[in-house]
Amino acid sequence: MNARINPRKTVRRCLIIALCTGVALGQQRGSASGSPGSLSKGTNMGKLTIRPMVDDTHAATFSLWTSWLPGENHKGVFRYRVVVAGEDLAPSEEASYIKQLNTCQFTLTPYDTDSFKIRDVPLKFDFGVTQDGTVYQLQTNELAQMDLTEYRSFLAGHRWIVSWDISGKCHS
Repeated sequence: MNARINPRKTVRRCLIIALCTGVALGQQRGSASGSPGSLSKGTNMGKLTIRPMVDDTHAATFSLWTSWLPGENHKGVFRYRVVVAGEDLAPSEEASYIKQLNTCQFTLTPYDTDSFKIRDVPLKFDFGVTQDGTVYQLQTNELAQMDLTEYRSFLAGHRWIVSWDISGKCHS
């Protein structure tokens, strides 16, 4: 049972907080020179922890997994799964913090090996809920068009960021 809140107010994005590099995180890396078939297996791209809300000291950790599927005319598909969890929250604070995070508009930006942006991918989340209906995380599992050369460059660079709007309910 997933509820969905998707505010459509986009003002301007700001505050690119951190750059995630997979080397220091000890996760599995995909092979940038792998065949298209091997790229269809999920690759853990690591975690990124940010503090997106003004007047709130709690952090949110974004975890990213990706894969790539071939398509016709070099139009492959970049698949991504992002899970967002609150950090250092009391159990009584968790659900309200996650709901507040979902009022923010987040964007995932993968980079190539030379630190050039490949594209911006707006993230639209669903709530992750326990069996009793308690909200405990945000999650998305989507896809976007990306050719093989771009995806291999992203895997080789193993770098991504998350940015968000500086206005709206996320900061009220």
